[in-house]
Amino acid sequence: MNKMKWLSPIRICALLLVLIYHFFTDILPGGFIGVDVFFTLSGFLVTISVIEEFRNTGRFALFSFYKRRFLRLYPPLALCILFSLPFTFLLSPDFIVNIGRQITAALGFVTNYFEILNGGSYEAQLLPHLFLHTWFLAVEVHLYLLWALLCAITALLCGKLYRITANEGVSRLRVILAAVSVTGAVISWLRMQTIYNNSIIDPSAAYFDTGARAFPFLLGACAGSIFTGKISEKKIKSEAAAIFKRISVVCGTALLTCALVLLARKLNFSAEAAYRYGFAASSVLTILLIVFARALHRLTPNTDEPGTLASVSALTYHIYLFHWPLYVVFSYSSTGNKFSFWNNNFAAGAAAAVSVLFSAFVFYCLEPFFHKKLPLPQINSPALRRSLYAVFLMVVMAAIPLNGFVFARAPEINSLEENLHTGYLYQDADKIVQLQLLTEAINDKPLIQSWMLPAELKTEEILGGVTIIGDSVAFGAFMKLKESIPGSYVNAEKSREIWQGYNLIMSLQKNYSLREYVVVSLGTNQDKTGIDYINKIIKDIRPGHRLIFVTPYNGAATEQWNTYKIMQYIRTLPALHPFVTVADWATAAGKQPQLLDADKIHIGGSTGAINLFTNCIIDAVRTAAEKPPKL
Repeated sequence: MNKMKWLSPIRICALLLVLIYHFFTDILPGGFIGVDVFFTLSGFLVTISVIEEFRNTGRFALFSFYKRRFLRLYPPLALCILFSLPFTFLLSPDFIVNIGRQITAALGFVTNYFEILNGGSYEAQLLPHLFLHTWFLAVEVHLYLLWALLCAITALLCGKLYRITANEGVSRLRVILAAVSVTGAVISWLRMQTIYNNSIIDPSAAYFDTGARAFPFLLGACAGSIFTGKISEKKIKSEAAAIFKRISVVCGTALLTCALVLLARKLNFSAEAAYRYGFAASSVLTILLIVFARALHRLTPNTDEPGTLASVSALTYHIYLFHWPLYVVFSYSSTGNKFSFWNNNFAAGAAAAVSVLFSAFVFYCLEPFFHKKLPLPQINSPALRRSLYAVFLMVVMAAIPLNGFVFARAPEINSLEENLHTGYLYQDADKIVQLQLLTEAINDKPLIQSWMLPAELKTEEILGGVTIIGDSVAFGAFMKLKESIPGSYVNAEKSREIWQGYNLIMSLQKNYSLREYVVVSLGTNQDKTGIDYINKIIKDIRPGHRLIFVTPYNGAATEQWNTYKIMQYIRTLPALHPFVTVADWATAAGKQPQLLDADKIHIGGSTGAINLFTNCIIDAVRTAAEKPPKL
């Protein structure tokens, strides 16, 4: 097949979708579909290369394909890690906890399963992993390995027919690959639905899993098996007709691109629509873009892609690799605060600019040492090659010790986890004291069987005091809450969701140990059932209680996040239910985000943040005391 033109704009569009999603999530909350564009395009190109090699030779050299893919993917990845790590000196050591395991997962092309096994969330990382974005590369490598092996087996089976009739052998190969790819795509899509249906809280497992993410690649492979072969030049009678057709194809391409951007605008990561049809729709739009690119190729027989377009397209993989770790550095360092509008603009601009510089340096100056075919013809000059070789050695020799220092300063556990472990010890001690008090109360009174108790406690029989049910945010203020609200019962736990809080509240209520004031400090995590369980708490809590809901705060949350929706919903509750009070932590924290941990969620060991959170609860309890309990 003659090399197909006009695929570069599709690559660039995919990259821009991802970059805008990472840099400005509010603008394109569904920009993550850019990776599905990449997957689809990869499946298309790989399958075309397999069929064309079979057409020319009657076979498919599997290990030569693996070698080419390895040399294309691995050196830029290794160099990206080598050059990115020294920037972490601008960050808190918390960002490089387990950095060795992150790098091992990235270089071993298993980041997707590393994140699944470690409970990682693509959107809701407490502290974003520097190489989280290599999950995409891991999935792509898995698909390369499996699909190329399947193609090699199919080519071997069709080889005998090829030796008899070449055209018949190629046709048979195309039909088999098309059928297998469509079948595999359906199975993969169904796997995504199954995993998504089983994910109670966060859909990241469905997003990361190779089997669930294979269908865009396989749909592209199906398109490749159909649209292979030499693209003949389109003969048009008049120049006017040729111009009209070219304009029509360009307009069609523009409309499809707009449809892709609109899809990215409407979707969001946790929305069911993304998993039901969003990823599949983005793949179908990409295939249509490929069809239009093929048509434009035929209509521009004597025209090459603009050099700038081709150059940027050649750097898309490298820019993708570099942009995320650099954005994390510039976002969370002292020079860039992700949660300030202007500073986020700085972080995005700096990350984009430095990514392009590093990408060009790696592609044009360092990668030539890994390839026989050089990107720049003038590099064939012996003097220039020696100069580049010297530069390569100096850069690597400078980067290696810096990376060693990064590993040396990486802590075993981040400060947030340390605070949580300390909090667990205090909370366990408090539970022992509470259990002792309950035991003493039982020993002082005759034993009452549960069936002897009234079906519903009266208001005057409600235990006085405050029960606080929280997640890891409330955990940070555990000691201060106990000190400031004497006799309170505080039960907080890392990653607790609202449905888990509901179960705990109902358990305490069943045992008649739920106190009069019930503070619910949950919703920080991406809980897609959160609003439903807030309503269940309001409905199922017994009369005599006063409910206080704490608005969750996540500095990275956008309007599409469940955290944001839960926060907004909580603020509407007092108007609907007189016994509900709001402790507006989101507003208080939003005014002073500098008091929070680096993730702009947790209060950690910050005295200012702990006092702010505790005062927010105390003020809400005082407000609730002036309102009637549930009747």
